[in-house]
Amino acid sequence: MTTAANALAGLWLLSWALHGATQLMRHRVRSVHYIQIVLFIFCGLPLLLDATYGPPDWLYPGFVKACGDEATALAYCAYVCWVPILFHFVAGARWRPEDPMVATQVQGPSLRRLSRLILHGVTVLPVLLVLASDSPEVFLVYPAVFSPDLTPMLETQMNWILLSCNLALLAAFALWASGKRLFHSRLLLLLPGIAVAVWIQGKRSLLVMGLFLIMFVVSVRGTLRGVRLVALVAVVFILAILFSSSYQTNVRGIPEGNRYLNFRVDYGRDHIIKQTLYAELHPDKLSILEYRGQSLLFDITAFVPRELWADKPLPYALYATAAALGAKPQMFGWGFTTSWLEEAIANLSWFGVIFGPLLPALICRASDSTRNTNVRLLGTLVSALLLTLQLSAFLALIAIWAILTVVAWRRDWRLPAARQA
Repeated sequence: MTTAANALAGLWLLSWALHGATQLMRHRVRSVHYIQIVLFIFCGLPLLLDATYGPPDWLYPGFVKACGDEATALAYCAYVCWVPILFHFVAGARWRPEDPMVATQVQGPSLRRLSRLILHGVTVLPVLLVLASDSPEVFLVYPAVFSPDLTPMLETQMNWILLSCNLALLAAFALWASGKRLFHSRLLLLLPGIAVAVWIQGKRSLLVMGLFLIMFVVSVRGTLRGVRLVALVAVVFILAILFSSSYQTNVRGIPEGNRYLNFRVDYGRDHIIKQTLYAELHPDKLSILEYRGQSLLFDITAFVPRELWADKPLPYALYATAAALGAKPQMFGWGFTTSWLEEAIANLSWFGVIFGPLLPALICRASDSTRNTNVRLLGTLVSALLLTLQLSAFLALIAIWAILTVVAWRRDWRLPAARQA
């Protein structure tokens, strides 16, 4: 029964991903089409792998309990099948031929000289912060984020450096997307800054974000369509897999026998969502948070130094990691990757089944309503990150998106008034 449910749910999510891909090939671009594909990769593909290749040998007590429980497996299938339906009705606006963002190849949004100057400054911000850090030489070795030479002061500085790398990537793509032509000499000037940011950040996430943004910009601008767009997606997917495999072997030193398990842990969210659902179905056997809203309290107060608040809650990933290991929540120095889909359930109980997918859907809808390429680019990225990372990992990006969205809305409101005048 569980195998049949996994297969049907996986095929259901695959159908939505294919629908989104078909719309993108026709240049009927909506932000929701991208997150439909992301949802399948991280939540649907693991189901198909379980039904065909088989589940991995989960080594962690929390995952063993959750992934071995039939009621939890059925609840997970029902949950992930519900998510694309909500996406469709909230964010899947109908395609209109007169929509300039989907009907023809569009030109990037114009940026003022001051805006371009600021964005260029952001692209070099990681290098400036590294040079101003206590030990710039640590960043000569890849990846510096896992270096044993990190001092407590450098670890604090590292948080700001990693944030600057994310901002540098977004700034570079905003400059690229605003050009009259995408494949222009300006792109060659931006590539070194992107490469340096990926090197300094030292994780796979930034490179995957960059590949995702490439597909977004190219599809929105209409530069590639149809078979060419499919070929680009295939190349991007192959590059991501090759880089991930090389990263696991050369950086993390994972042996051959554990590759499948680590692939599922890194690129699947089924196990972590199932663990949260298991805790809701069997609260007497497993608990993740100490009280409702605990990790949301951390998200709200993320920028408050822990030195000023000794009992400040931890990020959600650490609570989920503690539950998986059967340990007490603490600063492990690492953690399993989580997503907003299960964090909402852990904090809001079964109401999170609705609010979890509702948040990325509303962000997609708000971003598309601006019809501004840069706002849509950032909004689509934030929505995809909600499906793949904990909320606290990209709070700064959400804040920037919210500000840019409000600014874009104000401009849209002023245009009709100016025309009537």
